Amino acid sequence: MAKKGSKGGNKKMATKSDNALLSALSYPIPIVGLFVFLTQKEDLTAKFHGLQAVLYWVLSWVVVMVLGLVFGALSFLGALMWLAVVPLLWLAMWVYSLYVGYKAYKGEKVLMPVVGTLAEKHAS
Repeated sequence: MAKKGSKGGNKKMATKSDNALLSALSYPIPIVGLFVFLTQKEDLTAKFHGLQAVLYWVLSWVVVMVLGLVFGALSFLGALMWLAVVPLLWLAMWVYSLYVGYKAYKGEKVLMPVVGTLAEKHAS
């Protein structure tokens, strides 16, 4: 049963604040970014943030894996250094994603290095 005064039955349109929240959550939770990118057709800003977040985390995984191979190829000491560096690297990447997510929630567009221009190109 539709509420009095509503047109179109149970259709609910996402508000700007909903999209801002989804954009912000895309950065620390990459699966949300994928969801936003695939479902947001009209809101190009939310779509941009979703794609940028996904690309950021994919690139982060690639960087950590390449560093693992490089440090592991050096020696046993290199592998130990990698084990010491990786948690700090993940922490820094996660803190940066929180910062960009906060900016996205505020409505600001932050182009991340490397992935920002790619996301901007493919989200429009």
